[in-house]
Amino acid sequence: GKRLTDEEAGGSDHVLRSRLQAVYNIRHSKFSPFASVEMINDLTSGFAIDQIRYTLGTDYKLNKVSGLSIQWRFKDRADNDESNGHLFTLGYNYSF
Repeated sequence: GKRLTDEEAGGSDHVLRSRLQAVYNIRHSKFSPFASVEMINDLTSGFAIDQIRYTLGTDYKLNKVSGLSIQWRFKDRADNDESNGHLFTLGYNYSF
C-alpha cells in the first residue's frame, strides 16, 4: 500500500512552542537550579496542546568559560524524535 506522509498521517511541522522557565541564581554558589514547563501546540488543529514537557535541573559553573548541566525531563507524549516518559541528561557547556 501507499506510505502516508507525516502530514497525511496527522503529523505537522506547524507548531507553537511556549516555555515558562525560572532560574535561581544562588549567591556565592556555583549552582544555578532551573525549572521549566513547555507546551507544544499544533497550529493545524486550532492550537490544540500536542504535548507538555516538564524540566528540572541545575547548571554548575566550573570556571568562567565552562560548566556542567544536569537535568530531568518528563514528556507526556512521544513525537518523531523523542519518546515519552522520563529523560535524564548530563551536558557540558563552553562559552567563548
